[in-house]
Amino acid sequence: MNKFLLVAAFVGSVFATSASAEALFSASNGTVSGGATGACPLLVSDVRVNLSSNVTGAWRCDTITNSIRIGTCHAAGSRQSLTVQCAITSEDGVTPVTYNGGDDCSGTGPTDTYEIADFRGYTATSIGGSVSPQQLGGACSDTTVVALPVFE
Repeated sequence: MNKFLLVAAFVGSVFATSASAEALFSASNGTVSGGATGACPLLVSDVRVNLSSNVTGAWRCDTITNSIRIGTCHAAGSRQSLTVQCAITSEDGVTPVTYNGGDDCSGTGPTDTYEIADFRGYTATSIGGSVSPQQLGGACSDTTVVALPVFE
């Protein structure tokens, strides 16, 4: 539920300007400063991000693509195998089309799927409009969450 509230808070506050920033937030450090002089000038005002216990999150404010990208994971996250439907995560006319499954998705149709066999995080972008699981590449940590493909 928190991942959906997080996405709604960011997406609901977006407007265009011209700089770029990236930062890591956690439950104890959850305010993203907005406005012209804030860490994310795409946000009209500060946004308080309330993450559950043991959840790590990262965000990237990219004014070149006019997008906010978010990734989260939980320290006790599931490692069970999961089949995920491929979904477009960016299509803004500037960056190439990317999919939540990266190279595992061909983009040929809505029935394409890929397998996550280990730890996973959840990502969203203000241009993709959906929250989707992605392979985390190890246990949830500051390092693995910022390495999610949504931040490339």
